[in-house]
Amino acid sequence: MTFPSVVVLDDRGCLVHETRGYGRDTIDEIERAISRYGGEKCVKVAPLALRTLQGEPYRLLESSSARFTIVEFWVVWCKPCPALARELIGLAAKRPEGEVEVVQVNCDKYVSSARSPHGGGERGGEARKAVQASQAASE
Repeated sequence: MTFPSVVVLDDRGCLVHETRGYGRDTIDEIERAISRYGGEKCVKVAPLALRTLQGEPYRLLESSSARFTIVEFWVVWCKPCPALARELIGLAAKRPEGEVEVVQVNCDKYVSSARSPHGGGERGGEARKAVQASQAASE
């Protein structure tokens, strides 16, 4: 899995856009995808149950009233992740209120620290499975 990975979902749970990695055009691509999305093609993404930092259940999409939810999957050793997070929050702030929500999913619990640039190996997890499902659906 490449970090950061971003998926954009509409309020029905349909995949609007997906990107892996972070480059100059990442935010522009996401903004264009949101702006031109008409909802005509719906590839459903598997439900993803998460926990907040306080340990409370957070059901993606059920917990949001936004038209679009941008989900950023990140890990602490990912150097571009903080910059992308700031840009995603800025993108949401530019859009009309209630249109875009940004959800950041820390995958450190699901991806071993050995997966960092300093080693190999990876263990499974709910977040990784959801990203793989969305990737398979978009191919």
